Amino acid sequence: MNLRICSLFLLFLIIHSADAQTPDWAKNLGRDGRYPELLYVTGFGMAKLDNAGNRAACLESAMDGAKKNLIEKIRVRIEATSKSEKMEANEKFASYFNCAVQSSSNLEVEGLQSASYFDDGDDIGYGWVYVKRDKLIGLNRKKAEELRQSINTHLAAGKRYLNDHQRTPALDEYLACYPLFRKMEEAQAIVSSAETEMSGALQELTTAKKTDEVNMNEVQQSVDQLLQRPIASVDDIAWGMAYMLKSQITAQHGSTMVVPFSFQDTKLGSPFSRYFKQALEGQLVELAKWVIVQQPKEFNPKTRGLLKEYAEAAGAEFVLNGTYWELPEGMKLQAVLRKVSDGTIIASTEQIVSKSVVRAAGFDVRPQNFKEAFADQKDFAVDEVIDGGLSVEVWTNHGTENILYTNGERMEVFVRVNMPCYVRLIYHLADRKRSLLLDNYFMDAGKSNLAYKIPHEFECSAPFGAEVLQAIARTEKFDPLETQEVDGYQILTGDLPKILASTRGMKLSKQNVMQSETRIAVMTMEK
Repeated sequence: MNLRICSLFLLFLIIHSADAQTPDWAKNLGRDGRYPELLYVTGFGMAKLDNAGNRAACLESAMDGAKKNLIEKIRVRIEATSKSEKMEANEKFASYFNCAVQSSSNLEVEGLQSASYFDDGDDIGYGWVYVKRDKLIGLNRKKAEELRQSINTHLAAGKRYLNDHQRTPALDEYLACYPLFRKMEEAQAIVSSAETEMSGALQELTTAKKTDEVNMNEVQQSVDQLLQRPIASVDDIAWGMAYMLKSQITAQHGSTMVVPFSFQDTKLGSPFSRYFKQALEGQLVELAKWVIVQQPKEFNPKTRGLLKEYAEAAGAEFVLNGTYWELPEGMKLQAVLRKVSDGTIIASTEQIVSKSVVRAAGFDVRPQNFKEAFADQKDFAVDEVIDGGLSVEVWTNHGTENILYTNGERMEVFVRVNMPCYVRLIYHLADRKRSLLLDNYFMDAGKSNLAYKIPHEFECSAPFGAEVLQAIARTEKFDPLETQEVDGYQILTGDLPKILASTRGMKLSKQNVMQSETRIAVMTMEK
């Protein structure tokens, strides 16, 4: 009997010891041979135990980082597809795909499985999420088809009401299609991102667009017919959008932050987008009776949900943002209203108006130096790095999206990583000079998941236009870059492809080196 008890106790110790062993995905920082990237989409995160010693909070932070890492992989894939040559040749096609590109941080990824592990010796929590690619594709194809069926149901109801001369319920049915279109586009984007071959992703999108374009055109034409209000000015555009958004909200609407619309997929604003923001806010207050709150001037988030905290700092329950596109048939403006707490799409609308109406307002619709900024974006997209575990975030005191500074305003820059690494920050100016703000700055385990404010502040001055703040993190030191000092700043020599090759090249040659990169667009204006 004693021998049996001892044997059972020994067996318990062996099992307990095996359970306590570091899992491969934690040991290898997000890599596990049982879950190859060809078959799975994975995300990895880690967090250092804080001074309060709260293990649950540490593991929650690590899991939050893992989910964000997985979504970042999807974002890079979506943008790579949207910037492919085939899509660039057709702006209308790219605009169809744009909602998911712009809102990828809010994507809802279903079917995820997760695991966590806490290392008692190093006081580090690890999080890991994963999903099979074919499962992800299947779930989102099904979701897209269900949304497509819902759209068809609303279209049929709208036609019946219209035939019975019931204009108000007909308009309600057609307007209900807009948020469904946005959700369907997001599901379709996830499907394309899970495809292992770019050709497969493009085919998926081509098929979806051909299927949905007819329904979208029918909705737009029916709404225009039912509104019966000619669009002769930018204020008319704002009125139409405010009316359509108001009509989709049945319950009492909370405070809303309106973000300046971006020009196409650049994530950059313009003098027009700044003017239109004011016009739209005015109509939302006057027509819809919404409470509008303004973006905060200062911003220092505590979690990875940068945009969410940015809106919460403004006191907003909802965020309204959008894009506008130059198409052959006119200017297409698209708006999406989301709930801040969970990113859910609440309402959406879009209009295609004559370009002459927009131009008559007298504001440039394109960002300054757009041609140069667009060329840079194409260079950035080549061999973009997104690693399995290392995460880097960067933001300014004006936030992370649709950032605008005017002459004389001061910019502060913050960076955060999720594990010990070296950080490099490069600021790409409107005149295409590139300033090395921070180089080989080591952030140890004590600084992981904490915001670091770089010691310099920057004053907005000419030349104005589209600029980019680029952050790169690596687990080994960076190779030095050639610079020359100009007015106290280290200005990089060489063109952008050469700089990117120098910064990203080492990652390709050393398999054990982890590297990650992120960028935010900044718009500077005279006033």
